[in-house]
Amino acid sequence: MTVIIEEINVDKPWSFIWLMYVRDVDLKRHCKPCLKGYSSRKINKKTRHEENVALDESEAKYYYLCGGSLPYKWEDNFHLAWEEKEGESFEYSFNGITIKLKNAKRVEFSEEDIDKTLEHADKPEYYTCRNWQFANKIKNNPHDVG
Repeated sequence: MTVIIEEINVDKPWSFIWLMYVRDVDLKRHCKPCLKGYSSRKINKKTRHEENVALDESEAKYYYLCGGSLPYKWEDNFHLAWEEKEGESFEYSFNGITIKLKNAKRVEFSEEDIDKTLEHADKPEYYTCRNWQFANKIKNNPHDVG
């Protein structure tokens, strides 16, 4: 079984878009470096419209799609995480990116998923970072996923 991006539409320019095949996390770092894995070559800031993209470039426990808004505005950044789940599908749309996934289940996360005992948990650059929030969720609460 493979996760399939049945369709993705990017309706405006972004400063960056990346898709990570997440195998592990590093909670001592935030932003993209906290997610350990493989960066897709199939989805990036040049992506405008794609259909039936097989996410088969690497093994992964989870997937994370991130987009930096242009012009940059923190609350307009795109963040979406999912895990492989045979037979499930979902669609998500935010700020000019719409994606429909097959064999995937969305993983929702928030600041509430952060382990407050971590060294950097009180620093805004960490606790406001959605990548780090997701990394905390899958590291500290893997039973809540799936």
